[in-house]
Amino acid sequence: SNSLPLPPSIAGAGLLNVKVLAPDQSTHVDLIRLAPGRNETTATFTTLVPGDYNVTLQWHATKRNAVLRSDCYLYHLDADYRADATRLDQVGIELERLGKETSAMKALAAHFRASAALHFEQARRSGNAAAFDALRQRYEYSLALIRFCHSRNLAGGVLVNQLTNPWDNFDATAFFRSATGPANSITVSTLGNSYESAAIALTNLKTNPATFRLACGPFQTGTNQVAATSVLEFREVLSVRPDGTGPLTEDPLPLLSESQTVKLEAGETRKLWLTFRSHALTAGTHRATLKIGDLAAKESPAEIPVTMEVSAVRLPEKFNYRECNWLYLNSITDEALQAATMKDALEHGMNVFVIPS
Repeated sequence: SNSLPLPPSIAGAGLLNVKVLAPDQSTHVDLIRLAPGRNETTATFTTLVPGDYNVTLQWHATKRNAVLRSDCYLYHLDADYRADATRLDQVGIELERLGKETSAMKALAAHFRASAALHFEQARRSGNAAAFDALRQRYEYSLALIRFCHSRNLAGGVLVNQLTNPWDNFDATAFFRSATGPANSITVSTLGNSYESAAIALTNLKTNPATFRLACGPFQTGTNQVAATSVLEFREVLSVRPDGTGPLTEDPLPLLSESQTVKLEAGETRKLWLTFRSHALTAGTHRATLKIGDLAAKESPAEIPVTMEVSAVRLPEKFNYRECNWLYLNSITDEALQAATMKDALEHGMNVFVIPS
């Protein structure tokens, strides 16, 4: 798919219409509901065959049948993919250089070069633009990962990076381009008797698919130990569309399988969600070791130090809190239904309203 940047929120817009006229004169239309308070930053469209694509974006008003803004774009898809062939050569040359300079990454860099060349030939034979889009993403990811490992002289079969903000949607390429924190360690700080969320990027640095098992040892401070099962949970991170039409967003709900394993393709990076519980821990610094090993390999698992700082301030076992919710009534035109909705909201404790003028 191809992305188009969108302007800041258009006041009064409730619907975005993305209309694409393809080279074969077929038309594809996407309707995106613009939820109040959420700013859409990009729109996407798919290209399948070479040629010119006319893309029209229209923002429609919520209260009346009117187009508030209309933007037009012309996108040309190269028929012979000369630019992609040039980029393939550039990527291959840099991967070869980086592999020579970082011996531990030489095999993975060579794997990425061979994989890129193979997928380029497959995409060129098929003429499928989506295959070229995936290929370009693979180029940039491969370079970002090898550059990251090269700059830190990393070795081994697995790599762990703690994400600064676990709540952001994860983009592996963007992460490796800008990451500044230490690799292969995890540190969290939390109040006593509370939960704390963290996330890691787990990377398979091998040239073959691997199934990694995660096993965390007890959390220890002085002579006191607490089993990891009372402190730490691992969760899968799935991508969902909350309203059915918007962009994908991450939803770290399901627990990692009972075997605590993750299967990664060669060179693949995946985000994992970590939930820490400090209920069984005393105030102070607690340390544990997270072992991550390939089930099919003979070498010892990688050992990742985990540090958990627990504050002397503990949350109570039970407490009451007030929650402020927003309710938008703009889309309700029937006065009786609007009044009933307001009454129901008040009965459920809502206290902030956006009322139509």
